[in-house]
Amino acid sequence: MKKFILFYPMLLLTLGARAQYNTASGVFVYDTRNSDEVPIQFDKIVHFDFKARSTVNVPGSGTFSGMMTFAPWGDATGDMYHQLNFNNGGIYYRQGLAGSNWGMWRAMIMEGPDGRVRTDKELHLNKGGNNLILTAGTLDHSYMSFYARTNAPDQRSGWFGFGSGGGSNISVANELPGGNIILATNGGNVGIDVDPKEKLSVKGTIKAEKIKVTIKDWPDYVFNPDYTLPSLQETARYITEHKHLPDIPAAAEVEESGLDVGEMNKKLLQKVEELTLHLIEQQKVIQSQQTAITQLNKDVQSMKQQLKH
Repeated sequence: MKKFILFYPMLLLTLGARAQYNTASGVFVYDTRNSDEVPIQFDKIVHFDFKARSTVNVPGSGTFSGMMTFAPWGDATGDMYHQLNFNNGGIYYRQGLAGSNWGMWRAMIMEGPDGRVRTDKELHLNKGGNNLILTAGTLDHSYMSFYARTNAPDQRSGWFGFGSGGGSNISVANELPGGNIILATNGGNVGIDVDPKEKLSVKGTIKAEKIKVTIKDWPDYVFNPDYTLPSLQETARYITEHKHLPDIPAAAEVEESGLDVGEMNKKLLQKVEELTLHLIEQQKVIQSQQTAITQLNKDVQSMKQQLKH
């Protein structure tokens, strides 16, 4: 791109120089519409020509074009010769050595009449050996590729794009082994089909094979000897008055504010552990009662035997 930019000041300087030797009003343009000269035909000159676009086989549009040739030397020791072609489709550039043919035409990217910059080729942005490539594959498929592997610069590191195989998805891929995808915000949130109020908000269903929630103060304290276990009578009174378990949110609260999954699991486990302790105590009572019943049966059988005699 730097090489292309150099042509503009060169063009202005040349226009001024040629004006001194031709006319004060402009630069002479040769009508060579039907000839496509090779580089060796130019010798230390800047030349302006009127060309049929088909003659020089230049891309773009329109029947005719204007062409500028810059030959800095008279042979190949002076390095490349350069040509610019101006037609209705844009500005195109090619280069070649004296004694050889011209290379292929390349379009110069610029803003169009609608204020947009367009190209039908891949757009490569390169710095320090790393590449960012923008590609419009088809009308329904475009993507951005990242090449940032120090040891394998030609291998793609990842991509971000829309549409693939007739689909309508936006995809993000990290192609480095073990590489992550991170959404970083400066104190903001992420929402899917919803204006987020939390770090991640989703309007819809989340499906996963495993969800891991980090929780502190897991309720094993219920089994500590100094834990005050609510009696079943106290729990019954609370249920009668409030219509839900103690420490468990009511239905109206959940419907309005949602449910903290981690906190709810803690509370549910606490209730399970409390219930387990009540069951253990009930089992002790049942065993004691069973022992007493067994003893009573023995006593009754003994009394029956005595009455028979």
